[in-house]
Amino acid sequence: MEMGNLKHLREHGPVPTSDLPHEIRAPQRAEGLAVFKLKSGDGRTQSFGGPFRIAYLFDDHEPVEVVRVLFETESHLFGLDRRGLVKLFRGHGRQWSAAASTVLSEESPPNPDRNPGGWEAGETQDCPFCGGDVLKGALPSHLRTCPET
Repeated sequence: MEMGNLKHLREHGPVPTSDLPHEIRAPQRAEGLAVFKLKSGDGRTQSFGGPFRIAYLFDDHEPVEVVRVLFETESHLFGLDRRGLVKLFRGHGRQWSAAASTVLSEESPPNPDRNPGGWEAGETQDCPFCGGDVLKGALPSHLRTCPET
């Protein structure tokens, strides 16, 4: 007889751990039940603002399915900085950052009026050294040739 959590995941796909019918046990983990936990900080030891725990079957569910459930469950994540989120997921492996990038693109396609940094195309900022107008995102390049540095 198949264990309840494994059967639940085979029938419903990835789910928040709170939706599983039973507590996760070692034999289920041995059968391929895995939990994705979004962590931050050095060594990925700190929970990122909440108990983001999604149960899935390692051999059956793709990272994009797991990340999609995470974003559906924690929809406030869509309001956070896109680049920062992808970087946060990258700490879990490239497959997770690629999955996050895919899900974010599906939900909110990049705005063509904004560059990858999130600011308006053509938006400028003042150089803190010479006071000149510099395109946002180009300050590091400008500083290499800035007469005041």
